[in-house]
Amino acid sequence: MSERSESKKKLIFDCARKLFSERGYRDVTMSDVVESAGISRGGLYLYYTGTEDLFRDVIKEEMESHVYPDAGSGSPAEVLAVFLRNCKKRILKKSGSLERALYEYSFAGSGREEYLKKEFDEGVSFLTGVIEMGMETGEFTSSDPGGDALNIMYILEGMRIKAQTSGIRSADVDSEIMHMISRLASS
Repeated sequence: MSERSESKKKLIFDCARKLFSERGYRDVTMSDVVESAGISRGGLYLYYTGTEDLFRDVIKEEMESHVYPDAGSGSPAEVLAVFLRNCKKRILKKSGSLERALYEYSFAGSGREEYLKKEFDEGVSFLTGVIEMGMETGEFTSSDPGGDALNIMYILEGMRIKAQTSGIRSADVDSEIMHMISRLASS
């Protein structure tokens, strides 16, 4: 792809991402993207076949940007704290968030829930490893690291949904995070 083509595709991508973050998935049309990017409809269709194709590109990049903290970058408690701090930022993020669009896309079914499932499963796997490392170092106590990881992910997912539907206060997120940590903390 030429530099000009790459530049145009990036413009389309950036405009679409902004539209999806502002309006959600259901309320964005290819006409909206054409207007926002200031390009022709034909120019848009050179790169994307429709809004689903475009959204898949946007969400793929979004998912790749959710990097878990390096498990070797500190003690298990420090790694867990960084992970939970990043989750809190995502839960409370208002502008530029693709959460609403991702849920709308996923709720439409037909295999579209793959992104949320993959992200959830990766979170459970990551947390299970951190909890197991914490048990080895004596920082955490757990009779079921996988179950505790699953429980944490359900709580985080619930807070993400609540933030999108009826809102959630920072203090409430902090309270839940402290509760999660206290359940794992060794006596």
